[in-house]
Amino acid sequence: MNLIIADMTLQDFAGHSFEYSRCLSHAAENRGYRCVTLARNCVTAEVTRAIAAIPCFSNHAGPLSHLPVPVRILRRCWNQCVHARMMLQDLKEAEPRIELNAKSVVVAPTVYWNHIVPFARWAEQIASKRRPRFALILHTSAYPEFTNSDHRERLYRYAFARLERSQARQNFHLFADTEELVEELQSYTNMPVNWVPIPHSGGTSGINLPAPLRRDVNPPIRITQLGFSNGLNKGFQHFAPLFHRLRPYFESGQIVAELQASISHAGWRQVQTALRRLREMSSVTLHEGPLSSEDYYGLLERAGIVVLPYSTETYHSQTSGVFSEAVAHGKPVVVPRGTWMARQLKDHAAGVTFIPKDLQSLYESVVEAIERYRELGDLAVQRAARWRHRHSAPAYLDTIFQAIGVR
Repeated sequence: MNLIIADMTLQDFAGHSFEYSRCLSHAAENRGYRCVTLARNCVTAEVTRAIAAIPCFSNHAGPLSHLPVPVRILRRCWNQCVHARMMLQDLKEAEPRIELNAKSVVVAPTVYWNHIVPFARWAEQIASKRRPRFALILHTSAYPEFTNSDHRERLYRYAFARLERSQARQNFHLFADTEELVEELQSYTNMPVNWVPIPHSGGTSGINLPAPLRRDVNPPIRITQLGFSNGLNKGFQHFAPLFHRLRPYFESGQIVAELQASISHAGWRQVQTALRRLREMSSVTLHEGPLSSEDYYGLLERAGIVVLPYSTETYHSQTSGVFSEAVAHGKPVVVPRGTWMARQLKDHAAGVTFIPKDLQSLYESVVEAIERYRELGDLAVQRAARWRHRHSAPAYLDTIFQAIGVR
């Protein structure tokens, strides 16, 4: 059997696309499967060498909720009319470069509504005797905000209806990585939607990290943020005012800060203002470019408390790779209330919650995490092993292969 990872978001080390593909590729190869990854056509040479990536996708059109409403409407029409044809053409052009047969499995780890139909059309154009099985993993709700559906539910229903009518329907299997998304998406289609773990939680060591994990209980406590800030809903702009409020803790040597400041949009005024202020703070270390896997997990290992000042936009039911990795590494977290992340604190993680978009609440929560650092850190280490067992690349592949009937 050969595994084909089709990731329309993969182009460099930024974000979590590379970690998804890297850990899946390694897990598949460890089992003796051949594995190739279809990435964006602008994929870097470093990524191509690391995971045998093939340039393929000419465009990635993901969530549009951060754009103004008129622009969202125009982009949505563009998605419907043009993007599907472009993606189908990309897949057809990549086909001669991959081994495709009835024993192949195509795993698409980051699927939005506008990717479903191109995959269905591509499968229909492949002879039934050599048509592979497809595992589509969806991550986003049709309701990025509870008060604004953005009409995305209708788009999901249309895409699923097209897939249900496809002659290749039996080759497709749908997945989501939270129970909430499984329940929501299941209401849009009569095809089964299965839960799947988060594959890259264990980092470079997989699920074999030593237990208990190393944790520095002595000051200074390192306040850390990781990940690629590709939207204002990631809340990077809140760190400057937060650290200004925390100045007594910095000056006393109780805390330091180290942030991954990889920003996708140079035009965000709030973010640029925050960056300028953070550069002037002596106890704050910034990493403003993409980090390699080694550097990323090194930063995570050094972390004391991982602060994720996200909003509830999409994260009310969407997973966070940074959160999952922090939990797997036994790190206390500060996360917004009303999100998937906050719900995990009950049984699977350790940390403090804050009111989304409320800077006073964020400040109070970080102070609480600092004051309770030893207690929260001990609990985080205790719960890390169970999280790594539940969320890992081997568990991810096992879940998918069982659902699609791979032996």
